[in-house]
Amino acid sequence: MLNKSAEEIKTLIENLKIPTWLPPLLIVIITLGAVVGFLWEEPNEVPMGDSYIHFIYARNIVEEHEFAYNPGLSEGIGTTSFLWVMILALFYFFGISPVIASKILGAGLLVFSGLLVYELTKQFLRKLSPNLKILLAAMVAFVAVLPGSIIWIALSGMETILFLALGLLCIYVYSREKWILLGISLGLLSLARIEGIFLAIVIVSLEIYIHRRISKSILKIVVFMGIILLPWIIYLQIREGVPIMTSFQGRQEISSGADQRLSDRFPQVAWITKIPLLIYSFSWILFAFFFGTGAASLPGPSIKLEGLFLGVQLSVPVLCVLIGIVIVIPLFINAFRYLWKIRNQLNPLEPGHRLLIIFGMWVFLHNLVYSFILPRVGSGGRYAPFNQFVFWIFLIIGIFAIRNRAIKLGVAFGIIILMGISHFYWQNIYTTNVAYTVKVRVATAKFIDERYPPDAMVGTNDLGAIRYYARQQIMDLFGFVNKEIIDHIRNGGSFGDYIYKTCLENVMLFGSVDGVGMDFAKEMGLLTDKRFKLVEEKVFSISSEEWMFGVPPVQSYMPAEIVYRIEWQEGSKCLSP
Repeated sequence: MLNKSAEEIKTLIENLKIPTWLPPLLIVIITLGAVVGFLWEEPNEVPMGDSYIHFIYARNIVEEHEFAYNPGLSEGIGTTSFLWVMILALFYFFGISPVIASKILGAGLLVFSGLLVYELTKQFLRKLSPNLKILLAAMVAFVAVLPGSIIWIALSGMETILFLALGLLCIYVYSREKWILLGISLGLLSLARIEGIFLAIVIVSLEIYIHRRISKSILKIVVFMGIILLPWIIYLQIREGVPIMTSFQGRQEISSGADQRLSDRFPQVAWITKIPLLIYSFSWILFAFFFGTGAASLPGPSIKLEGLFLGVQLSVPVLCVLIGIVIVIPLFINAFRYLWKIRNQLNPLEPGHRLLIIFGMWVFLHNLVYSFILPRVGSGGRYAPFNQFVFWIFLIIGIFAIRNRAIKLGVAFGIIILMGISHFYWQNIYTTNVAYTVKVRVATAKFIDERYPPDAMVGTNDLGAIRYYARQQIMDLFGFVNKEIIDHIRNGGSFGDYIYKTCLENVMLFGSVDGVGMDFAKEMGLLTDKRFKLVEEKVFSISSEEWMFGVPPVQSYMPAEIVYRIEWQEGSKCLSP
């Protein structure tokens, strides 16, 4: 009966007259509808503090004619994306704020990514009947852009969606064999994030493998990519001394410090920090199962995991664990078995197959390098956004490989429900994160702007909204902009030593609420430093419940921001004469 029904459905699909314009139109309409759903309650700010760093650079380019965080100061580069900053600056030049511009661009690039996935999937499935090819390609496109975590990323204000869209564009241009345009696209991808070079390595390597020589097409790719990218690399080398941004070096230092604190607190698992590939893989498995699917929000009894996530007491629903064990893991095993079985059918000489090989090799290489240089998922998984797309695709492949049609339909229905849970979970996460931005980050910035003179210097670990909404210069205490403190920490200096060296008068640091979260002043050793005393001036916070809901999937803030006045002790060189 089921086999007969399946054949009837297949025949019906093949006999349908599907207009070629309909699937792309649906991708545009449904994707934009999902975006509007996210923006409905909180349209005016973004959920990521780091996004405001890009906004600051864009504004300073237009207003101060400087590519700088604090205009007039000699500092490193705190933005991770030159291209994203320049695009935002162009919008700002025409009177559109970077905050609003980032949302316009995010929505547009998300739609563009969906359309590219649709076109690339059609090329891979070119041997299927036209209608079946169109329907499957549309399904893959929706799986790519509708998970809640992807929409969160698109509206986060970060360059991640630009990076993803340009990567897909490069693969699409490659399929058209437009070599000069491909070189330009790869150059722009690497200006969006320097990791774009990995895709260039994959494409060039595959071309050499296919042609067994360095062809004219490869030379065109390399030359035009170089024309776009080399000026930026040379500029970085001259300004930074190395061809990478200060922000990346600072993040590596903070990541190393976090590993050390984790080892000190949980010595029984300290060995994990010595195996970065294991940390990275574990982080992604955890993120995909608990947060990517939204299953962490399911009701019922939970398992408590305390202190593993920036001091959060993470509650993992038993139902979430069951879904992982009963559905997700078996589907992944099924998908791997199926892909292993058909591995010999993938032919790099076949144009459609070549696209899938390039995408797969790009994802693998990108993740492999990140597992060693920065073994963290990052806020909302922004460092490797295609991992979330791959996660859902693997679930679909696992369903496709199920032989029993009744089980296949049941599991497929379950995955559709799980995707809906993901969407609404991340919509709530987005609203909670933006509410935090308004209540804490923006409120703190406005307090500092009103409290201190314009020429004051404020030290902080949170660089984004503070500098965007306050006129005061900001001293970066974590090394994302401040090259000097990176060297200071690497040479064994403490945060207290650096504050004493610079004679800071005010700092703003992340703090805890009711003992929940991490108190950065305490963690940095500033509360016990005998040379000065931190006097609390103002606390901006959300409830511990709000924080524990909004922070686990993004890992980028604490429940409070505390403004301190530094009171120097008797005999200090920093006391005014």
